[in-house]
Amino acid sequence: MHGSSQHFQETIHHSSAICHENIAMWEELKTAAQQLSARIDWQGRMNRYPLATMATAMALGYVLGGGLFTHFTARIIKIGSRLVFVPMLRSKAKGWMCSLVEESGQAEDHVTM
Repeated sequence: MHGSSQHFQETIHHSSAICHENIAMWEELKTAAQQLSARIDWQGRMNRYPLATMATAMALGYVLGGGLFTHFTARIIKIGSRLVFVPMLRSKAKGWMCSLVEESGQAEDHVTM
């Protein structure tokens, strides 16, 4: 009987220690979250850039909600890349063609001289 009472007291002691450690950890997390929030200044950013903040929140929610690896996302990336890269490639190709024409014109000038 005495052994079970001692075991019970040890269990209570360990449980109390775990509880105090959890409370201390929670307080540290709360302090860290408050410091991070103050450093990021959510409220100030929301007041200065409301549309950008909402767009960021929507994008983050979309990704966290599992929307990143869907057919819709693949289609949006494909369309976006076409809108960005096709004009850029066209301007590069135009520049290359102009430089080739200029080089061939200079080569003809040297041949005729």
